[in-house]
Amino acid sequence: MGVEILPGLTDEEVEKAEAKFGFTFPPELREFLQVGLPTKWHNWRELIKDSVMVGFEADTVSQQLLWNATPEEEEDVPDEIWELVGSRDLEEVKKQASLHRLVPIAGHRMMPSVPHECGLPVLSMHQCSDNIIYGMNFWQWLVADAKVNKDTIPEELLKEHKFPNFEEAQIGLPFWGRFLG
Repeated sequence: MGVEILPGLTDEEVEKAEAKFGFTFPPELREFLQVGLPTKWHNWRELIKDSVMVGFEADTVSQQLLWNATPEEEEDVPDEIWELVGSRDLEEVKKQASLHRLVPIAGHRMMPSVPHECGLPVLSMHQCSDNIIYGMNFWQWLVADAKVNKDTIPEELLKEHKFPNFEEAQIGLPFWGRFLG
């Protein structure tokens, strides 16, 4: 990965991060972060400190969610989402986004926390309008984008993903699948 790896998060630190930011880490991301915490990713150990306030200017996680995973304009919202919420109310779309929280990993790379299961894709979210899948699962993303040596990840993990292809992810991923282009 070319970055320093700090000691992994404890169960208590994971629980504090989840409570503070209002999501549940996807299972494989949680497992990875409990083994080691890459220094170029969001520093959860620092972010959970009581002195770090949650909000737009206070922490990197809230910044990424606000800038890249919160629709700000009606044109950012696909027609399928308007149909899902039953109106053209942008505040209702934002509410649905908060109910289907994304978990920032590094920069604007994020994973869905809903459904809470293994094998979900890693998304590159950019201003909620230029969004793509960067890995069909966390382990594939580590190889493709985080530059982890493929030989260090068991082959069965690389193959274990919920959606067989991009189109299935668009259809099957609750809420955020409709934002993928």
